[in-house]
Amino acid sequence: MALSTAGFMGFVCVSTEILGFAEDYREQSDTREIFYLRDLCVRPEFQGRGVGSRPIRHLEEVLQEMGVNLVYLITYRGGQAEAFYKKHRYRINSEEVVMSHEW
Repeated sequence: MALSTAGFMGFVCVSTEILGFAEDYREQSDTREIFYLRDLCVRPEFQGRGVGSRPIRHLEEVLQEMGVNLVYLITYRGGQAEAFYKKHRYRINSEEVVMSHEW
């Protein structure tokens, strides 16, 4: 469970109900502190209204205060999420390859 993962961090955007959230964990690599962003979710009826921008900006502020300066995430190419992250200055990392294996 994510909550019990060492380095877990989560942020929730709340009005009278939960509108969205961002979460996962940070860890020390051999050269730096990295945050792995697994989930950034916004209720569909609130998408496109800045609700996702709030938790990601807050997450970045907190991470910078903690000395973390690298966020990794995986999303599908060409979708709404990719456009959202690009809008927030995330880029496709040309140095690494995401690989998978199915059976």
